[in-house]
Amino acid sequence: MTWRGRLGLLLVTTFAITIVAGSSAAKGPKAARATAPAPPPAQRGLVYVVDNAHSFMEFSVRLLGFNRVRGAFPDYEAHIYYDSSSVTKSAVSMRIAVAGVSTHEPERDHHLESPDFFDAAKFPYMRFDSRQIVADGNNFVAVGDLTIRDVTRSIAVPFAITSPLGVDPFGNPRFSVAGHVTLSRTDYGVLGPAFWNKSIGDSVEIEFEFGARRWNYDDLGWNNSQRKSIGEFIFHAADSVGMDRALQASRDRWARRQGEQEWNFGLFEYMKCAGRLGQHGRPGEGAEVLKQVIELRADSTAAPDLAAVLCQRAELLALAGQGRAAHDELARAMAVDSASTYVRALRHAID
Repeated sequence: MTWRGRLGLLLVTTFAITIVAGSSAAKGPKAARATAPAPPPAQRGLVYVVDNAHSFMEFSVRLLGFNRVRGAFPDYEAHIYYDSSSVTKSAVSMRIAVAGVSTHEPERDHHLESPDFFDAAKFPYMRFDSRQIVADGNNFVAVGDLTIRDVTRSIAVPFAITSPLGVDPFGNPRFSVAGHVTLSRTDYGVLGPAFWNKSIGDSVEIEFEFGARRWNYDDLGWNNSQRKSIGEFIFHAADSVGMDRALQASRDRWARRQGEQEWNFGLFEYMKCAGRLGQHGRPGEGAEVLKQVIELRADSTAAPDLAAVLCQRAELLALAGQGRAAHDELARAMAVDSASTYVRALRHAID
């Protein structure tokens, strides 16, 4: 699994517009902790990621007026800015790949991807971005814009919080939501040939239950068996010689990386280090760690990966009380990858 999959960077049904989630991966080996981590702020929102492995989102539609056909779009990504103390301040951004639609019938799936229906080649993604979360009795409604093909419409997605924010068995902060919404396929130009347009029902029912989580960075392992983690080095060196000297030493190792290939300079190693520092009440130092890897690797890093690093740094700067700097870093992330669901969700926390 790539670090992005584990981090969550980087979206499940044709009309998959929901509101919430978190992406999952196996727990890494436990590492020693220098100090007890500070708990995340209880009265402020944070960005959580869709846990695809422990979530589902499915659609169903009537065929020929008799039976229902079920399906899903398994390739998706979503991030949620979630404020447990004031849910109506929350927001969700979701992007769903059309290619890969699954109704358990390959010939039908390929037809759905064709220009007759979704036209995956011309319109590869569907997306939903909330504009507002409103209370509805004991539940909530996500009001936002859904885009399918070249049509964007405002919709309202009702949902309930099925598990409040807590800690999962791996020590990760997590919550879950569930909901159900009905959409009109013809509203979005998903028609099909004349025969199928008459044979397929217009109403598409969507049912979802999503988990959303943030990493507990203290429980993520540092390195593989071949190379030493530069993140682990910085984290422990900062305790012994201070962050400035730790970063200088790590920069020196980077300069000698061709001759010292035992070091793992992967992006996720820096991100784990920054995340641990944030959990230990040192978000400003975590932001400095990410500043270094951005300087060292920005030119050789794919846009979605760089946007994720910039977003994490913006979050840490905000936690450190550096609002202006956080806003500027988020703007950089938007310029790098404006389609990132991480970027779009984080706007509600920082803008």
